[in-house]
Amino acid sequence: MRIRSVRAAALRDPTLLGRTPEPDADRGVGDVWGDVLCVVHDTDGRWGLGMTAYAGPVVPLINDMLGPLLHDTDVSPATAYDDLSRRCREHFGSFGLASYALSAIDLALWDLVGKIEQRPCYELWGGPAASEMRCYGTGLDVAALVDEGFDAVKVPCPWTGEAATSVPLVLSVLEDARDRLGPRELMLDCWPIESAPDAIAVGRAVADHDLAWIEDYVCPDDWDALARVRDELPEATLASGERWYTEFPFERAATAGVVDIVQPDPLWVGGATPTIRIAEAAARHGVSTAIHCAGNDSYGQHLAAALAENTITEVYRGVPSYRATPGMAEPIGGVLVPSSEPGFGIALDLDAIERAT
Repeated sequence: MRIRSVRAAALRDPTLLGRTPEPDADRGVGDVWGDVLCVVHDTDGRWGLGMTAYAGPVVPLINDMLGPLLHDTDVSPATAYDDLSRRCREHFGSFGLASYALSAIDLALWDLVGKIEQRPCYELWGGPAASEMRCYGTGLDVAALVDEGFDAVKVPCPWTGEAATSVPLVLSVLEDARDRLGPRELMLDCWPIESAPDAIAVGRAVADHDLAWIEDYVCPDDWDALARVRDELPEATLASGERWYTEFPFERAATAGVVDIVQPDPLWVGGATPTIRIAEAAARHGVSTAIHCAGNDSYGQHLAAALAENTITEVYRGVPSYRATPGMAEPIGGVLVPSSEPGFGIALDLDAIERAT
C-alpha cells in the first residue's frame, strides 16, 4: 500500500452524509469550523475516508504538513500514526487540534486497508468480539430512549455554575429518569463541571441513586482534581476521557487509578490506532472502556465491535443524526450489528465526497 496523496476538506453540505444541519443559534464554538473529510489514495487508485472536526485549523494542518509526509511511502496505519504524532510532538505537540488531524488520517488509512483486503475493519482488529453490541442512549428525553429499546440511559447534568443551586436540579433530573427507566442502568454526564469541590458535592448528593457511572466531572487537564475526586468518592464509578488526546493521558489515568472507565473518541483521540492501544492498556490496569459516541458513526461502531474491552456502546440522541455516516448500522431494540462491507462500510463515492466538501 503505497500512498499517493492525502487530502482533507471541510464538510460544506452535511445533508449528503444524512445529517441534519444545526441552526446557527445552536452551534457551539468549535462548530463554526465544521467537520473534516480526509481522503487517502494509494498508487493503485484505491482510497479510504476518515473524518474529524475543527476544519478551520485541521484542514491546512493535514494538507500542508502531515499529509505530504506520507506521500510515496509504504506504511501501515499504526506506523503512520506513530511517525506523524512524533513529528507533531517535535514541533507543537500531538494533543488537541493535532490529535484531530491525526484522527482523520489514521481512520482514512484503516478504511483503505479494509478496502484493499475486502474485509470490514473490525475483522482487521480481530473482531467481532460479539454477535451484537449492547447500547445505551444519551439524552434528556428518557421516555423516547426507553421506547427506542435502550435498557441503559445517560442523562446530562443540569448546571448553573455552582453546586448549591445545581444539586436540586440534578436530583430532579435523576428522579424523573429513574421513574421512566425503572431498574435499568442510569448514568450521569457532568461535563459542565470543572472543579473538584463541585464534582464532589454532586457525587455525594447522587450517591444513593444507583448510578452506573458519573462521567466527565472536572476539567480534563486537571490531574490534581481527578485524584481528589477519586479520593473523596471512593465508592463511585468514575468515567472520563472523551476530551483526552493520544493514548498517553489514558495510560496515566489507568496507572494512577483515578478512573474506572475510559472513554476515548476515535474521531478526536488520534484515530483507531490509539483507541485500540487505550483499550488494551486500560484492561491491563483493570479499567473498562466505553468508547465515546461509538454508536453514532461507522468508525466507532467498528471499533466497539472489535474490542472486547468495550463494555457498552453509546448512542447520542441529543442532536438529530449526530455524526451519521451513510451505510452505518442503526440500533434496533438497543443493540447494534455493524456493517460487514469492506473498510468502515461508508456508502459514499468520490463524487459525493466532492459535492459535500
